[in-house]
Amino acid sequence: SACTDRQSIPLHNARNTARDGRNFFQNLNEPVVAINDLLQGDFSNAGVSVGRLAVNSTVGLFGFFEVAERLDLKEHPADFGQTLHTYGVGSGPFIVLPFFGPSTIRDTVGSGIDTFLNPLSYVLDVETRMYLKVSEIIVKREAVLDQVDELRKGSVDFYSAVKSSWQQKRAQELRKGEPPPAENIDALFADVK
Repeated sequence: SACTDRQSIPLHNARNTARDGRNFFQNLNEPVVAINDLLQGDFSNAGVSVGRLAVNSTVGLFGFFEVAERLDLKEHPADFGQTLHTYGVGSGPFIVLPFFGPSTIRDTVGSGIDTFLNPLSYVLDVETRMYLKVSEIIVKREAVLDQVDELRKGSVDFYSAVKSSWQQKRAQELRKGEPPPAENIDALFADVK
């Protein structure tokens, strides 16, 4: 029992560290989220993003602590891939990028543009930005490691399982959490008949 307790402490601390790191990187990304909200015409969410940045950067100590959620400023995704989707740009083929993971052509282009939209790109030197990017990739990987392991254990075709899981999550982000349109559900049932 004592051995089990000792083993769970480092894992718990690693998960807390990963969560704190994720909060920090999410806070650094809030300007990009706000800009994309504005480009999508979503002024309400843009205000939420600016509020999150202000609260988490000050009271949350540079974003290491998530304080804005307690003030009902909910985190939401917004990126340039989503902005392109808003303007009717198709996703293109599904791809898996080394280090970055699953994506589409549209979202890959969007990620590159998000880099230019980030004010830190103009403030920090290249070396510091590279260190931050590598750290962000490690933190994001840590956050999904358990889910990927479960997919690997429970699927016959791991690639298809990753693709399907990623596409479902991305479709929900593109709809901004809204349920799929009713006509798509009706069409699904029509296909079953």
